[in-house]
Amino acid sequence: MNFLKAVEIAEKNKNLVGQKYRGGIIDDIIIYPTNPDMQEEFFRRYTISLNAQTSIAPYMASDVEICVVIDKHRIRSNNIFAHISLYDLKEAFDIIGLE
Repeated sequence: MNFLKAVEIAEKNKNLVGQKYRGGIIDDIIIYPTNPDMQEEFFRRYTISLNAQTSIAPYMASDVEICVVIDKHRIRSNNIFAHISLYDLKEAFDIIGLE
């Protein structure tokens, strides 16, 4: 999907932040590139900065997807980056805007 569509969907589903999911808490909704090389660099930038907006900036013209970050504090404290695609949350939550 394009970046503007992803932003629209992320905004419509911001109510997910703070929700419990499989023993953790959803802390963030992030947009990331689908290209594997770009994705690797995006996630490297994100785990360093914990800032999704600055991490996605170089890839805004690329095809993107959306995921949620679970227990964001564990990225730095335990080096664990738990995330799941918004599509995979459809069974647990009412996700708005996904076809």
